[in-house]
Amino acid sequence: MTAKILIVEDDLDIQTLIKISLSNKQLGDIYLASDKPEAEAKLKAHRFDVVLLDLNLKSENGYELVKYIKHEDTKLIIVTAKDSDLDVYKGFENGAVDYVKKPFDPIELA
Repeated sequence: MTAKILIVEDDLDIQTLIKISLSNKQLGDIYLASDKPEAEAKLKAHRFDVVLLDLNLKSENGYELVKYIKHEDTKLIIVTAKDSDLDVYKGFENGAVDYVKKPFDPIELA
């Protein structure tokens, strides 16, 4: 069975970097979302195995999506540029299974 992976990232350069990194490892089908409404629509339309979520979306709070994903049978990996361990803690508290801090090494994602 092919895994379904959703990348929620508003920075298109980072979104592309993540997509290429994961595609090179042939980990599964990759879907992209740039904001909360687009992510919610894709989460309703598909069942994802993994969601990589930027907590700092430009116009929305990524934690709103964390709460939404928490109720799905999906592994959540948060992506954050903040240096605060509090953000990572809040992500784990809300159901994340791992995190990646920006800037990151693309190899680290796979």
